[in-house]
Amino acid sequence: MRNKTKFIFILFAITLFTNCKQELKKLIEESYPDGNPKIVYYLDKDDNKVKIEEYYPNGKLQYTGGLNNELRHGEWKYYHPNGKLWSEGKYENGTRIGKSVTYYENGNIRIKGTYKDGKPYGKWYFYDENGNLIETKNFD
Repeated sequence: MRNKTKFIFILFAITLFTNCKQELKKLIEESYPDGNPKIVYYLDKDDNKVKIEEYYPNGKLQYTGGLNNELRHGEWKYYHPNGKLWSEGKYENGTRIGKSVTYYENGNIRIKGTYKDGKPYGKWYFYDENGNLIETKNFD
């Protein structure tokens, strides 16, 4: 009986979650001459831009991130032309916040630090392409 109750609860939670999921409309704002998308926005039910993606001419993702009132908001990721992650960080209504990491094209960390109110804050770490720590800097 207990397992049956758990199963019903889980089924209800999944149904509730999938019904609450917001469907976004895709809007191709700009394309390359070959027809591949360059800038793509995702719109909520009220046609507000809530996400953006920009692509390189080779079709690989250049960056993606959330928007709030057309300001950067939430997680943002940038990519090298080879498709590997270049940078990741968060924004709150256009202001950089929280942890930030930048990577070399080989995937090793280049810079690691934190933003507070849009400015570097605390201890930052700088690495060479081989992953060796070469410098630390304090932004307090």
